[in-house]
Amino acid sequence: MLSHISGFLSIVYTETRRLIKGFLPAYFWFALLVSISTYFVFAEKYVDISIDRSLMTLKYANNPMTDVLLYTVSFAITSLSEVMSGKIPSMVFPVSIGVIFFILFPFMLSLTYMSSQVIKKASATITGEDEKKTLYIMVSSPQTRISIYIGKFMGLLLMTLPMIIFFYLITEWIFSSLFLSAYSTYNAGTLVLQILLINAVLFISAGMLFSALFRNEKKASWTGNKVVTICSLLTSLWILIPFLEFMLNLTNSNTDILFYLEKLSWLSPFTAGLMSVYQPSVFIGYLYVLVSASMILFLLGMGIFIRKDLEY
Repeated sequence: MLSHISGFLSIVYTETRRLIKGFLPAYFWFALLVSISTYFVFAEKYVDISIDRSLMTLKYANNPMTDVLLYTVSFAITSLSEVMSGKIPSMVFPVSIGVIFFILFPFMLSLTYMSSQVIKKASATITGEDEKKTLYIMVSSPQTRISIYIGKFMGLLLMTLPMIIFFYLITEWIFSSLFLSAYSTYNAGTLVLQILLINAVLFISAGMLFSALFRNEKKASWTGNKVVTICSLLTSLWILIPFLEFMLNLTNSNTDILFYLEKLSWLSPFTAGLMSVYQPSVFIGYLYVLVSASMILFLLGMGIFIRKDLEY
């Protein structure tokens, strides 16, 4: 029993040691990009005022872009007299708009960048060793394939923790410094921590599934990158839906297609993550869907790996 436990821990240690060098550039760029986007959030002024929602009616109210449109229209109307008199109006954002800036910039960036990095590494974890013939030696050891698969999974998950913890600290800093009213409503840091952790598990599971499914490392990595790209595009579509509705309303066009586009955009885990931070009481249930999807992908990948034929 102790030998199996020590063997499993050895797999986790070896996988972590193997991955750490490849993750160092990812840590640097993650910290740099998140820091730059956080700077732009801090560059604006925020006050605890509400947005006038009587100016415009939009169907898709559960979307951050809806609030941005409403505030833009409200600001344009209230500052019209200043503009007509030749003055340049000063723009001060409500706290709710500041939270939206946080969701659309540093949070969206952290989700997509971290997911792209972990799925790329996960997609190569089995196929890479299979191509080098080192996987055959590993499965010939006393360790079971299940323990090997879980050990590799844990090694990848440990590599995401520095990025997750860094962004958790950034979130706590932003909300405690800029958005105290929102911070008192719900614990954004804990929520973001959960979402990033669930997304890491989801994309590691997906990447390892591709790695077990394909024999070619480039094909597995290509598939993983395409999955992240599609998810990012679907979430971008979700963000733009209120803007599209606004433009269609201006031209008296039919907006029925937006209903189907919104449902399509919900297939992206990034959309679920952003929705959960934007309206936690409404969308927190989507996180349980992501957990279920992660478990399914993990079990599928492990099942394929267990039955995988390896050649020396």
